[in-house]
Amino acid sequence: MATTAIKIGDGFADTQLALFELDESVLAEVMRDDGSVSIKGGTNEEAVLCTAERTYVMRLAESSNTLLLSPDALSEKTLAAAPSAVTMVATASSHYELIASAPRTAALRGRLKAAPYAGAEADAELPDEPAVGGDEMAVEGAPTAGRAARPTMAELERTVQCSAAQLRAALQREGALEVDGGWCVLDEVYEMDVAMDIINVTVEREWPLDAVPVAELVDALPTLDPLAVRHCLRTLSTAAAAPWEAWVAAADPAATPTLALDAAAVYRRHAMYIFNDMNTNTKEQFLELWADNIGSMADGFGVPPELAVLQGLAIEVAGDDGLRGDEPAVLVKALSAADLPATAAPRFAHLFKVKREWTIDELAPYVADLLDPGRTAEQLVLLHARSVIGADGKRTYVTR
Repeated sequence: MATTAIKIGDGFADTQLALFELDESVLAEVMRDDGSVSIKGGTNEEAVLCTAERTYVMRLAESSNTLLLSPDALSEKTLAAAPSAVTMVATASSHYELIASAPRTAALRGRLKAAPYAGAEADAELPDEPAVGGDEMAVEGAPTAGRAARPTMAELERTVQCSAAQLRAALQREGALEVDGGWCVLDEVYEMDVAMDIINVTVEREWPLDAVPVAELVDALPTLDPLAVRHCLRTLSTAAAAPWEAWVAAADPAATPTLALDAAAVYRRHAMYIFNDMNTNTKEQFLELWADNIGSMADGFGVPPELAVLQGLAIEVAGDDGLRGDEPAVLVKALSAADLPATAAPRFAHLFKVKREWTIDELAPYVADLLDPGRTAEQLVLLHARSVIGADGKRTYVTR
């Protein structure tokens, strides 16, 4: 009977290898000529493996058996041929399983806000150092870091726990812009001023809402920073939901001379402007004020403003009971998904403090970024809440 000898290779005791169990789709991506694989995680973060398109949590699976590892291609066919010897170079008693995960981009927002852009003049006054740190004269709400704190794309790709494609989608979703090689967002107050000026001058000049001329818009707002105007226009346009290449091109008037305003983006900006003055309004008052602010643009878009467009930005809540036992007023309250805690447990705790009962449609936009591939909003919600059915048959969710 033929036998095969097991040989111990040189450096056997010093060789350290990690085994990964990959499904066929991940293996195919890893083996592509343009494939990309990286492992990311800071000191206090769970490590994730990122391909060009997806993110996976790495979970260590221990085994009671010790595996001998060989660089040779071994299969039932090759072993059946009874090679004279097989060389082993290391052992392993565990392997990593990859579990598809939502991109972990919560820390990105803070990095983009560290040194927000408020125009070239204001930018010139920012320090070059990464952080101000300990400045007793710092003004509340002012940037806490200098221009050097703005991360480059390479730095973001190296540190943010998501794939390259997911990173670009997150930058687009956050409304980030590149300034001298560093990435940041616009200063919130400055962005509001620029956005409202863009909307107002578009109405005044009677430009077509589906073809706002970028260069003419910049010329019509000479007191505002051109980079900020072009960027803010694209966040209000249909380019905000376009592929990354189209989003980048939308900031270049030579490549994209006109941009189509997006009705939802414009309506949401008007709502944010109202919430700046008052965080909560009665539904009746808010709808009236909102419609007045939007004015004739609703006719131009051909779509009336409806509360559904404010998902993830505002919610309806019940007000206090009336003085004479009247039905409580319905209020519209600002609640931005971007301002919620980054992880599930504290996020749900916050949501149920704001509102005691939620429908799944109301909760969905506030948990969308927490959903791992293949998981529904309801599955996640039921881990942190319980379902109740009212006398009217309506299903809602309350805290456990």
